Amino acid sequence: MNTIRIAILDLYEGEENEGMRCIKQLVEQFKNESSFPVEYEVFDVRSKNEIPSPDFDIYISSGGPGSPLASEGSEWEVNYFGLMDTLRKHNLQNPQQKKFVFLICHSFQIYCRYYKYATVSKRRSEAFGIFPIHKTREARHEPLFK
Repeated sequence: MNTIRIAILDLYEGEENEGMRCIKQLVEQFKNESSFPVEYEVFDVRSKNEIPSPDFDIYISSGGPGSPLASEGSEWEVNYFGLMDTLRKHNLQNPQQKKFVFLICHSFQIYCRYYKYATVSKRRSEAFGIFPIHKTREARHEPLFK
């Protein structure tokens, strides 16, 4: 039985948070309940510029503080996207043995910015948890939203 190797990419820049606690708790639960052997390692991406090798099976990239626009071109981000580029290339060349990446909040935003999947811009308001919904002009007149 092959060991499932999970890399947890901590983008919280050394800040205490619930996100990393929950990610570790879920991975531990998976490890305890899995019929496969599971190993995981945490990498402090932003504070220590720790980037895992492409030898893991699953990559979980956390949220984090600050603007997803501010880190563009930083050393840690260049290295982070070096890994992401390597994983994308691997998946294209090995469709039967793909590497899996789960991007959470900040990670998802910088990924979308880097690969130009969407325009990442400032929010109208800051929030944590449940975010306010800003309706478009059309949505203001939508009967379902009344």
